[in-house]
Amino acid sequence: MDYYVIVNPAAGKGKSRKVWPHIEKTLRHLNISFNYEFTRGFDHARKLALQASDEKYSHIVVVGGDGTLFEVINGMNHDKVTLGMIPVGTGNDFARTAGIPLDWAEACRVLTEGKEMAVDLGRINERYFINLSGTGLDSMTAWEANRYKKYLGKLSYVMGLLKQLLFFKPFQIELLGRDVCYSAPIWLVSVANGRYYGNGMMVAPQAVLDDGLLDIVIVEDLPRLEFLRVFPRVYKGNHLAHPKVRVFREKELEIKAEKPLPVHCDGEILHLTSLKYSILPGKLQIKVPGSAQPLVLAG
Repeated sequence: MDYYVIVNPAAGKGKSRKVWPHIEKTLRHLNISFNYEFTRGFDHARKLALQASDEKYSHIVVVGGDGTLFEVINGMNHDKVTLGMIPVGTGNDFARTAGIPLDWAEACRVLTEGKEMAVDLGRINERYFINLSGTGLDSMTAWEANRYKKYLGKLSYVMGLLKQLLFFKPFQIELLGRDVCYSAPIWLVSVANGRYYGNGMMVAPQAVLDDGLLDIVIVEDLPRLEFLRVFPRVYKGNHLAHPKVRVFREKELEIKAEKPLPVHCDGEILHLTSLKYSILPGKLQIKVPGSAQPLVLAG
């Protein structure tokens, strides 16, 4: 067996479980030799990825969303195993950046018709992330959204955001990088390898998956009504022109705040007191469509 498929049956508000029989049939029709396992709760995908790496599978395929990807990349052997994705989650934001089709049948064909490409991995403290991490309004929104996903699906992000916009208050951070020393009260800071989060918000439109850099996008303190006016621009990625939005690029950075921070990593929430980020260039091989090009991978 060359492929090990990790299926999160809860992904996409249960969509993954419903479509899996069709995905399984398609993979067999494509003559892909594979074993598979359903996840059974928090952190199980990581353990399965670790097990698959030890058993010398050449490919691990994730049937799920960004949260399942997060667990898998923190368990798999990046030096010996290639990652494939069949996105059936709520947001599927890394797939958007990588150009992986959001249609599951087309994503299956990428496994046989696509090519392998080396992309960067981000690291926060001792964990890896493949897409985006950060703290502030967006991490609180992700925390709220995770509470509603089971009932609202994609609308959970909107519900989480509306609630946080009523109660969230900007807070002071200090950001230290190789070339940047920055301190200010902020609404949010995003540390990006990919471009999208929150089901299609293009928070880091200039981010590239294989450039060896993290894009840091900061929204500084501004009046709540002004934030509401600017916020819709994030869906088209033209919010960077606002004078209260700052963008830096770094290979390493540290973020400090006055109190412990809830931090989002590929949609999962961590609670950390110190945020130390770095980028690992070309650390992971992924399956992408044959048309994908180096340094313009995200289109």
